Amino acid sequence: MDEESESQQPRLLYPWKARFIVGTLIIILSFFGLVLTDLWQKTSWIYWRATAITSALLCLWLSWHLRKEFHSFSFTSLIRECFLWIAFLGSIFLLSLFVKVGVMGTFAAELSIVTMLAFTLLIAGIYIEPSLLITGIVLALFALGAAYLHLYLYTILLPIAVVSIALLLLLAYYTKK
Repeated sequence: MDEESESQQPRLLYPWKARFIVGTLIIILSFFGLVLTDLWQKTSWIYWRATAITSALLCLWLSWHLRKEFHSFSFTSLIRECFLWIAFLGSIFLLSLFVKVGVMGTFAAELSIVTMLAFTLLIAGIYIEPSLLITGIVLALFALGAAYLHLYLYTILLPIAVVSIALLLLLAYYTKK
């Protein structure tokens, strides 16, 4: 019986490692993007569009990986998730057009990307993978902090990033027990 439970344990822990890694990567990429936004707005506009694509791919990979791990793969679910992230990336494309035409500045567009990513992660957290809720809430706090507290960006957002990563780690740790 002990051998069977030991062989099952790493298999059950691995999906939480994947969840933790994806959530942490998105939080780190977003925090770094906010630092870039504060320092170099032209470079950060390119960075945020790349981060949007990276985040979408990471979330799609996580969902596919978890469904594969638990043998619950459904083509219909995959298509729905793809449409969610295609809609998100389509809105990024529209923001790019707004910036190119001059309707919107890069700072406002970058905050819009963070906000849309946060809400897309919240929706994905509600309907697809609950661990994405924490990441979505953290990114919403990042967007709020960047908009209202830009003078204290590093003082407030760095602790939020560290606490959220610690929360993800605690969630992974206590779920395995």
